[in-house]
Amino acid sequence: MDDERRASPSCVNPKEVVSFSNTLKHFMKLGGVTQAELVRKSNLSKTTISQMCRNSNDKGSSYQPAPSIVIAVIIALKLKREEAKMLEYAAFPQREADGARI
Repeated sequence: MDDERRASPSCVNPKEVVSFSNTLKHFMKLGGVTQAELVRKSNLSKTTISQMCRNSNDKGSSYQPAPSIVIAVIIALKLKREEAKMLEYAAFPQREADGARI
């Protein structure tokens, strides 16, 4: 995939707070990956993928992924280093602000 198509939208700016769900859906769309394909490629459950895409944990609050889930998605989507950093930032904005990495 060429770099122009993979370029991040303005909504995925490391200086802004963005949702993990929107960032995930952005990279899924760019890669032409459906939820079903992400389930298969990541070995995550259908429920987990659905919750991530809906930004809901089914308990009334937004979905907060574990580091292992973020890593599974990065690998499954074959994200480049900068794209992976964007997804990590969306998942853990406080860690990134503190300089920590998953």
